[in-house]
Amino acid sequence: MSDEHKDEALYYFNPNVKPNSGWKPAVGRIVHYTSLGDSEGKFPSELHAAMVTRINSDGTVALKVFYTTGVFDMLKVERTDEAAGSEAARGRWSVPERF
Repeated sequence: MSDEHKDEALYYFNPNVKPNSGWKPAVGRIVHYTSLGDSEGKFPSELHAAMVTRINSDGTVALKVFYTTGVFDMLKVERTDEAAGSEAARGRWSVPERF
């Protein structure tokens, strides 16, 4: 079993392993994307499902974000270990929690 899969297996079966530890993005995986919202507060930041569509050479990823109003492409999104949907995670993707 590769190291990547060992980390995934640990995460699925051990609730004490942090969700982002050892988890690497791959094309086709579902992640969380926290939208930026607007500065006026009319459109607050929200959590959305997204699919990784490309791994960029700089470590960012391209996402297909599933908003309630449609599907949008984001070409360069950085990862965060902050809680999905939090203020600190705005404009970034994170690994979904598993239960």
